[in-house]
Amino acid sequence: MEFDHPSADMPIDDFPQRIARLRKKRRLTIKQVADHIQVPVTTYRDWEYGRAKWNKTYLKLAELFDVSVFELLGGKNPEFSELKKEAELLEKQFHLFKLRVESLF
Repeated sequence: MEFDHPSADMPIDDFPQRIARLRKKRRLTIKQVADHIQVPVTTYRDWEYGRAKWNKTYLKLAELFDVSVFELLGGKNPEFSELKKEAELLEKQFHLFKLRVESLF
Protein backbone atom coordinates (compact mmCIF):
# COMPACT_ATOMS: atom_id res chain seq x y z
CA MET A 1 0.00 0.00 0.00
CA GLU A 2 1.36 3.43 -0.95
CA PHE A 3 0.85 6.44 1.29
CA ASP A 4 0.33 10.04 0.28
CA HIS A 5 2.52 12.72 1.73
CA PRO A 6 1.05 16.22 1.93
CA SER A 7 2.71 18.84 -0.19
CA ALA A 8 2.77 22.60 0.09
CA ASP A 9 0.93 23.06 -3.20
CA MET A 10 -1.94 20.66 -2.36
CA PRO A 11 -5.28 22.49 -2.38
CA ILE A 12 -7.24 22.77 0.86
CA ASP A 13 -9.97 20.54 -0.60
CA ASP A 14 -7.63 17.71 -1.60
CA PHE A 15 -8.69 14.38 -3.04
CA PRO A 16 -9.67 12.59 0.21
CA GLN A 17 -11.77 15.52 1.40
CA ARG A 18 -13.27 15.99 -2.04
CA ILE A 19 -14.46 12.39 -2.41
CA ALA A 20 -15.88 12.44 1.13
CA ARG A 21 -17.74 15.68 0.34
CA LEU A 22 -19.07 14.30 -2.96
CA ARG A 23 -20.13 11.02 -1.35
CA LYS A 24 -22.02 12.83 1.39
CA LYS A 25 -23.62 15.18 -1.14
CA ARG A 26 -25.05 12.09 -2.87
CA ARG A 27 -26.08 10.64 0.51
CA LEU A 28 -24.08 7.47 -0.09
CA THR A 29 -22.32 5.32 2.45
CA ILE A 30 -18.69 4.33 2.14
CA LYS A 31 -19.87 0.76 1.48
CA GLN A 32 -22.22 1.86 -1.31
CA VAL A 33 -19.42 3.72 -3.07
CA ALA A 34 -16.96 0.85 -2.62
CA ASP A 35 -19.50 -1.64 -3.97
CA HIS A 36 -20.26 0.59 -6.97
CA ILE A 37 -16.63 1.00 -7.97
CA GLN A 38 -15.85 -2.62 -7.05
CA VAL A 39 -13.14 -2.10 -4.45
CA PRO A 40 -13.00 -3.35 -0.86
CA VAL A 41 -14.62 -1.05 1.68
CA THR A 42 -11.30 -0.75 3.50
CA THR A 43 -9.57 0.44 0.32
CA TYR A 44 -12.12 3.16 -0.39
CA ARG A 45 -12.17 4.20 3.27
CA ASP A 46 -8.38 4.55 3.21
CA TRP A 47 -8.63 6.82 0.16
CA GLU A 48 -11.23 8.97 1.87
CA TYR A 49 -9.19 9.19 5.07
CA GLY A 50 -6.07 10.03 3.07
CA ARG A 51 -4.18 6.96 4.28
CA ALA A 52 -3.54 5.46 0.85
CA LYS A 53 -3.30 6.48 -2.77
CA TRP A 54 -6.23 5.66 -4.96
CA ASN A 55 -5.83 3.69 -8.17
CA LYS A 56 -7.37 4.13 -11.60
CA THR A 57 -10.97 3.84 -10.50
CA TYR A 58 -11.32 7.63 -10.76
CA LEU A 59 -13.57 7.29 -13.81
CA LYS A 60 -16.00 5.18 -11.81
CA LEU A 61 -15.89 7.66 -8.95
CA ALA A 62 -16.46 10.61 -11.27
CA GLU A 63 -19.40 8.79 -12.87
CA LEU A 64 -20.94 7.93 -9.52
CA PHE A 65 -20.56 11.47 -8.15
CA ASP A 66 -21.64 13.03 -11.48
CA VAL A 67 -18.58 15.25 -11.72
CA SER A 68 -15.75 15.52 -14.19
CA VAL A 69 -12.54 13.71 -13.49
CA PHE A 70 -10.90 17.12 -13.32
CA GLU A 71 -13.24 18.25 -10.56
CA LEU A 72 -12.67 15.00 -8.74
CA LEU A 73 -8.91 15.31 -8.89
CA GLY A 74 -8.85 19.07 -8.40
CA GLY A 75 -6.05 19.53 -10.87
CA LYS A 76 -5.44 22.31 -13.33
CA ASN A 77 -7.50 22.42 -16.50
CA PRO A 78 -5.76 20.59 -19.33
CA GLU A 79 -5.50 21.69 -22.92
CA PHE A 80 -8.72 21.75 -24.98
CA SER A 81 -7.78 18.55 -26.83
CA GLU A 82 -7.46 16.76 -23.50
CA LEU A 83 -10.84 18.08 -22.43
CA LYS A 84 -12.37 16.82 -25.66
CA LYS A 85 -10.91 13.35 -25.11
CA GLU A 86 -12.19 13.36 -21.54
CA ALA A 87 -15.66 14.45 -22.66
CA GLU A 88 -15.79 11.67 -25.25
CA LEU A 89 -14.69 9.09 -22.70
CA LEU A 90 -17.21 10.30 -20.15
CA GLU A 91 -19.94 10.26 -22.77
CA LYS A 92 -19.15 6.59 -23.49
CA GLN A 93 -19.10 5.83 -19.77
CA PHE A 94 -22.43 7.61 -19.30
CA HIS A 95 -23.98 5.64 -22.15
CA LEU A 96 -22.87 2.35 -20.59
CA PHE A 97 -24.13 3.45 -17.19
CA LYS A 98 -27.47 4.47 -18.70
CA LEU A 99 -27.82 1.04 -20.33
CA ARG A 100 -27.11 -0.66 -17.01
CA VAL A 101 -29.72 1.46 -15.23
CA GLU A 102 -32.30 0.84 -17.94
CA SER A 103 -31.69 -2.90 -17.70
CA LEU A 104 -32.79 -2.77 -14.07
CA PHE A 105 -36.33 -1.77 -15.00
